[in-house]
Amino acid sequence: MRQSFVILLALFTPSLILSSCVGPQDKDTPANAVVRSYVALTNQDSIGYLQSLTRDKRGVYEALPAAAHALLQQWKGEHADVKVLSIQKRNDVATVVYNLRASGPNQIKSDSLIATVYLEGEGWKLGY
Repeated sequence: MRQSFVILLALFTPSLILSSCVGPQDKDTPANAVVRSYVALTNQDSIGYLQSLTRDKRGVYEALPAAAHALLQQWKGEHADVKVLSIQKRNDVATVVYNLRASGPNQIKSDSLIATVYLEGEGWKLGY
């Protein structure tokens, strides 16, 4: 009995830890769209970052891959902490006000940043 409990615990614990590290996958909201973009930058995930953007904004980075590369380089070694302060939603457009703290080589501290988020077919995306 004890051995089966230990085996079950050994199998369950890593999946619990990994599921808690997944990020803002719980619900597709305007706030999570902003958080997803910073999680992708923190993780140096260029595909994840592009997927967090609206088609128009993604198109700019696809046309100028050097800009996307420079952005990822700027975020290398940074860890973003986003605190959403407010969300105002009107139909398919939302305005998210948030504070950003980044720990790492560049240490960013910005208050009351504003992001415009759009509801596209795939969900909420960060735009202009």
